[in-house]
Amino acid sequence: MSEPAACESTGTREGVDHEPSTAPVPHPEGADEANTDSKNSPFGKAMIDMVNHQVLKEIAETQERMLARFEKTNEKLDSFNVVAAARLQVAVATFSRHTQLLLDAKRDLQSVFRRIRTLKARLTERYPEGFSAVQAGKAARLVRTHDDDDAEEEEGDEGADSNQDDGQGAPPVNPNAPIAF
Repeated sequence: MSEPAACESTGTREGVDHEPSTAPVPHPEGADEANTDSKNSPFGKAMIDMVNHQVLKEIAETQERMLARFEKTNEKLDSFNVVAAARLQVAVATFSRHTQLLLDAKRDLQSVFRRIRTLKARLTERYPEGFSAVQAGKAARLVRTHDDDDAEEEEGDEGADSNQDDGQGAPPVNPNAPIAF
């Protein structure tokens, strides 16, 4: 086989359309000895001459631009993570305070209901006739209220008055009225 003659002015082979390279060709590490021998061989020279160094330069520039964009994106994500961590810490603190508030309210309500049950038991012991009459009256009002509700549903009356009985049969409580035992 005959090798193509190299142009002395450009240092490239005849008939190949590419610009001469001024940039060194990157080599993998540890391959310096093998590359030195292959560069000097005719096949190695032909392979190096076939590489379009302008395209390699464009690829390297594109990779550098992409690296810069990735670094900028990474910085943005890092700052976002810092802000998100700070907001999470605030949200956790707020959530903990609200949870504690709910637990305190639950404990207070349990105490109130326990006191009500205790008072109810005392009233039942002291005034059994009066307490049973009150319970019977509540039950009668409750049954009457359910009967009224059923009748309204049959009539199709959907616009119920907001001042009507709430179904519990209890009249509105006056907080200033004295409590009679």
